Amino acid sequence: MMHSEKSDGGTPHHATFATTIEKENTNMRLRYLTVLVTALFAHTASAGLYYSAVNTTEEGGSKAADWRVSGWIDGDNAKVQFQSSGNPLMPEDSYLLTNDGGQNVFLVDPADGSYSRWDLDALMQGLASGLDQTKGMLSISIENPKVELLVEEAGGALAGRPTTHYRYRTSYESKVKIMGMTRGQAVVTEQDIWSTDSISDPGFGIWLRKAPPSFGDSGLDELVKAEMQKMKGFPLKSITESVSEGKKGKQVTTRMVMEVTELREESIPAATFVLDPNLVEKPMTFAAPETEDQDQPKGGLRGLLKRRNNDDG
Repeated sequence: MMHSEKSDGGTPHHATFATTIEKENTNMRLRYLTVLVTALFAHTASAGLYYSAVNTTEEGGSKAADWRVSGWIDGDNAKVQFQSSGNPLMPEDSYLLTNDGGQNVFLVDPADGSYSRWDLDALMQGLASGLDQTKGMLSISIENPKVELLVEEAGGALAGRPTTHYRYRTSYESKVKIMGMTRGQAVVTEQDIWSTDSISDPGFGIWLRKAPPSFGDSGLDELVKAEMQKMKGFPLKSITESVSEGKKGKQVTTRMVMEVTELREESIPAATFVLDPNLVEKPMTFAAPETEDQDQPKGGLRGLLKRRNNDDG
């Protein structure tokens, strides 16, 4: 008769071996689960960068706009929230969102429960075309465009980061033709930029842009883009002063200032960069121009032409 081998405690050796294997499997599963959970938690938040910035615009010595934004950046991911803008397209607490370094950007309005695909150049061109209520009787052309790099030097520290100071000058002649009448003006823009190459995350580019929005002329846009793409890093501050002079010598000055007021490292939850699937997509729409009204000389097409042509003619 065969007898089962027993351990000192009276348990068969094969049973002891099976129990040991089961314990090892259990321990292995626990270790795997621990690693998995640790990995998941590690990806719920990562070290990124937070910044706040202020944009102001003055026209003719009077403040025309005041923008304040907060941004969270982690590589290709970016969220830029509008604290204030004064623009109905970008209400308070709406934000821009990208997961691919700005190739695809969405404007999200949580209060409205919607989002739209965002393209700043297309927005500017759309606003310009929205002003055209003349069905082909209005045309705007840009001639003799020129872009020059005037200064490239050490710019000191801003927001705790070293910068390089660049100064560009852009000049062109703008001609507006409406109902057979042509009015022209010369425009000279000087832009001082303090840029840092200590940050390189592509997500910064959706707000801290090197080049200004589209001028609406492909030739000038390409000139500006080609020159400013040589700039290293991202701008932490820029001062843009544009002087428009009509044929009678009257000048109008527009001054725009952008400055990053705070820049720091911050642990950013991954959910910050997730587009809520419950949001409804809506097309980007443009506000129609104001109706012509003698009591509102700054609105509508008439006001636009007055500002563009400095009331000449």
